[in-house]
Amino acid sequence: MSLNLVDCNASPPQPAAVKKLLNDVVSASLNVEPLTTCISNGMYEITYQANTPWFDAYRDCLLANIPPSEHEFLGHCLGCVMAVSSSHPDPLDCFAKLTNQQLMLQQQVNRQPRWLCSQVLKYYVLIHDSLEGDQQRADSTLTAMRSTYGAAACHLLLINSRPAHLQSESSGGAPAPPDPWAQHLPPSRQLPASQQHQHQFHQQQHQAVQEASSPTDQQPPQHPLDYGWSSTDSGDVAGPDGGVGGGAPGGGVVGHGAWLSADDHNRLRVMILELVNRALMPWVEKTLKLLNEQIASRMRGKGFLGGAKKWFSVGGGGGSGGSGSGGGAGKSGGQHVGSAGASSVVYSSDAPELQLRRYADLAFLFQQYEVAHQAYQQLKKDFQADAAFLHYAGTMEMAALSAFMQEGTSQRNYPHPYMENAIATYLQNCKNQLLATRGTFLSAEALKTKKMYAEAAVQYIKMTTEDSDLRSALLLEQAAHCYLRMRVPHVRKFAFHLILAGHRFSKAAQRAHSLRCYRAALRVYRDRGWTLAEDHINLVLTKHSAALRELESAKDSAYRLLRHDSRQSPAQQSTFLRDFVHVYREFIPTVASPPDYCLIGGALPVLPLPKVLEQELKLLLSRPSSQLDDLSIPARGVHFQDADLCHPEWSGLERALLEAATGRSAPPSFRPSLPCLSRNTPNENCPVAVAGEPLTYQIPLRNPAQIPLILRDVCLLW
Repeated sequence: MSLNLVDCNASPPQPAAVKKLLNDVVSASLNVEPLTTCISNGMYEITYQANTPWFDAYRDCLLANIPPSEHEFLGHCLGCVMAVSSSHPDPLDCFAKLTNQQLMLQQQVNRQPRWLCSQVLKYYVLIHDSLEGDQQRADSTLTAMRSTYGAAACHLLLINSRPAHLQSESSGGAPAPPDPWAQHLPPSRQLPASQQHQHQFHQQQHQAVQEASSPTDQQPPQHPLDYGWSSTDSGDVAGPDGGVGGGAPGGGVVGHGAWLSADDHNRLRVMILELVNRALMPWVEKTLKLLNEQIASRMRGKGFLGGAKKWFSVGGGGGSGGSGSGGGAGKSGGQHVGSAGASSVVYSSDAPELQLRRYADLAFLFQQYEVAHQAYQQLKKDFQADAAFLHYAGTMEMAALSAFMQEGTSQRNYPHPYMENAIATYLQNCKNQLLATRGTFLSAEALKTKKMYAEAAVQYIKMTTEDSDLRSALLLEQAAHCYLRMRVPHVRKFAFHLILAGHRFSKAAQRAHSLRCYRAALRVYRDRGWTLAEDHINLVLTKHSAALRELESAKDSAYRLLRHDSRQSPAQQSTFLRDFVHVYREFIPTVASPPDYCLIGGALPVLPLPKVLEQELKLLLSRPSSQLDDLSIPARGVHFQDADLCHPEWSGLERALLEAATGRSAPPSFRPSLPCLSRNTPNENCPVAVAGEPLTYQIPLRNPAQIPLILRDVCLLW
């Protein structure tokens, strides 16, 4: 079980803040090392990422920040924990004021947080400093609290609010326990440059919460980035100011809980356990029994009224306000109210339909899935008869989930048509994109668990819209992975949807994720003859890599655009060439230092254009030159008229000259000198040149592109 503790006075996050939060969690999750696996279907062998932590982070964050709705009670608060210090002059009076304040908050309409019912659980915590407080006074206060509110609803929490160095001295010099919130909070220092904006955003929001927590503020704002206020981990029970607010001396992360000892951590765990076992579970059993009795009594009266209406009513359809399972007592006046372009029915808070929905949701939260499923099935029929589309979609969604959750203990299969109907109703009748997205996330996970990857991919694709590029990109990427995990992997569909996802990532300003998708798709399209698709991928990789300052990767992608006889138009080829020249100029200073471009690391990249005809190269040895210094010699179009010097007659004349000069026969190792080397000459041995004399090369070039190339300042570097 996990508990979610929130501040009653916290304001709900604004849509703009949630949107930025979703972008931040996706960006931060890119640094998580994903698992990789390999799949092969005969033609392809693909290595892909088996998990997508960025999608998991987005999904969890979105589900955690969906505001509670009036048609369901899954996100409503079950109780209220009230805490008062034992050093307060009158703790009992303070508890009474807090109780009245909670009642006032609960009676306010359309105010967050929402409450499950009128009689919610109330738990009273007396916080006592074991080193500075009066233990006898705390014990007497606890006794008075138990006599007033009951022993099961009260708890004395001992904490040690002393600086960290004093705690270490009092415990015999033992080191302080680790930060209990470290795994739930983002790092604050020594971040890479790509995450500096995210860290600044965290700091601003944390500072805003600290300022708002001052006594002058009546309603301190809450932001979803503040992990301390709302957490799904049962041990994370403290607020954002539960420890030292400053950073750790060594850099690392911001320190929290430095004033809490190991015993304090254990006491916090004990408090949560007692809250659940002694207070929450008995309250849930009592509430379920009470709701069951109320529903049974109201259903009996409702059944009598329904039978009378059946015999005495003039007529009516299933969608009229006076007919259907809601009757006249269930709904507020029995009227249909237009909402978001769709007809909807407004129920009173004590309507039997909503009471049954409370009962079902509470049973579902505490894993009574069979009981919840039966209630959802009944509600589904009632809401459908009343044309209460929002309520109907919600019960269809929960009926599918409750059936899925009991598959291990029941013969009931997962009814995925229920979820499809719920998602369609959310979109078409209710115009609620957020709830439809939630249903898609939950349904797709259930389908993937059942190995129904094709159906999951279809649901992901249906939810791609133009209103959110980031969400659409994540959904398209998940659809691509579903196609790859099918019994017969659809590799080309996988690559195609990755390209679509990369395009939407780019529109959402997530270049790093876009780059990752395009790189994965290139593994499928590379060297398959699909040159136009490959050119598109390489062009996007060039631009994204250059924008992210991954110059070597950008250079390689730009090189692949020009390495073959392109099928692109001359205008497009000219664009490719300009991009390559731009990336090349950015990359050259990283491996060579101008102006002479001496290598400082790595090797100079090979130019893709023009093509060097290596088989047509010629080398002229001992060519006379008027240049006396040892500077590099510009290529000047020298004509190789001496290419015939390798004629056999000249070789025989050289042998005769050698024998006449030495007076003996030429040795077996004699090789005639070759002033001009080409592919037609015997090149088994390395040529010997005179030291200090220049060499002249003839380098034939070919331009395979359809655009002219202008070469200037060409020289040999080595």
